Amino acid sequence: MGIHIKKLFKNRVSSFYKEMTKYYTIIFMSVFYSFLILGSIFVYYYVKFIQWIPPFLSSEWIASVITALILLQSTIRTFVREADTIFLLPMETHLSSYFLKTLIYNGILHLLKMTIVIAIMFPLIESNIILTVQFLLLLVGLVMINVYLVWIEQWIDSLRGRFIHKLNLLISYALIFYFLFKGNWVIALSLLLLTYGFSFYIFPLGARRLNWEYLNKQEEKALTKNYRFINIYIDVGHLKRSFRPRLFLTRLIKNWIPPQPYNSFFYLYVLLFIRLNDYFYLYLRLTLIGTILVWVFPEYGWLTVPIILFMTGYQLLPLKREQNDFVILYPVSNMVKMKSYLKLLYILLIFQLVVVNVPVFFHSISGKTLISVFTELLFIGWFVLIFAKKRYDD
Repeated sequence: MGIHIKKLFKNRVSSFYKEMTKYYTIIFMSVFYSFLILGSIFVYYYVKFIQWIPPFLSSEWIASVITALILLQSTIRTFVREADTIFLLPMETHLSSYFLKTLIYNGILHLLKMTIVIAIMFPLIESNIILTVQFLLLLVGLVMINVYLVWIEQWIDSLRGRFIHKLNLLISYALIFYFLFKGNWVIALSLLLLTYGFSFYIFPLGARRLNWEYLNKQEEKALTKNYRFINIYIDVGHLKRSFRPRLFLTRLIKNWIPPQPYNSFFYLYVLLFIRLNDYFYLYLRLTLIGTILVWVFPEYGWLTVPIILFMTGYQLLPLKREQNDFVILYPVSNMVKMKSYLKLLYILLIFQLVVVNVPVFFHSISGKTLISVFTELLFIGWFVLIFAKKRYDD
């Protein structure tokens, strides 16, 4: 039994990367070009953001909050499976070496991620401070302690407790990074030890039963994120979807769409969009990002809005394949189905265009603004009637 447990972590990691390699080998060039384009856009707006920062705002504070928020998003990959709840539960006391390896593995990955993040923050802080032994040691310590603090979340039962835990870490991490970026190692180290000591006081180390349900949910979320990203480029058949009924929006839709046979698939696509978290939250995120960018840089709205519209529309294309197989048997022509889908896509992009352009009209309304909005409308027409229509049967 001991030999099998020693090999368990290696086998699980190997199995995961083998499957991911299979997908990423297929989509490598598409991902490469996407990152190249999105990276160029990010660099462009990042430079504009740095130039926009008012003198009274501390760039170190901005970098600290952003870095803290990113660190707070860290999750723990344990590679557990649903069947483990049954088959590994009796051997739980022998799995300490397995989970120790998972924590070390996650710590290394998070350290690499934070190194990249801090490298991106170079323009906002004094880069000579980062290239010191003290900084690197404190960063390693912070990342490893964060891994432990994420691990203990499995024993926090209430949503209120988790919120307080996250809020405490956000404030602590922001302060630690601020003093790190300022080169004040003593205060940063003191805050780090205080944060760990406070969490250790509330959640002392000791014998605890693993929260298998929580670990399974976290692992499923992590896998879903991977598959969701891959699904942008190719179909992932076993991708699990998360739903929410959203009863208020559902009632509005029922009152808005007349109950006619020709509206059956339009109603279906609208419900799929509202209830599928993948598409609903994606739409909200991109709309919010576009609105903020246009608010901060209104003079570049002519560039920002079409990019946001294209990213939204492109990532909503797989929605046409989300209906149940039995629904396809409904006696409606493929043309009606396609028109229903394109109608929803058109409405969503038009609504997004209006919301994202609100900051532009707050700043000023001119002939140039109206021409820009008209061009964006033409872009939506091209995207829906040509780009999306051509890909409907793919």
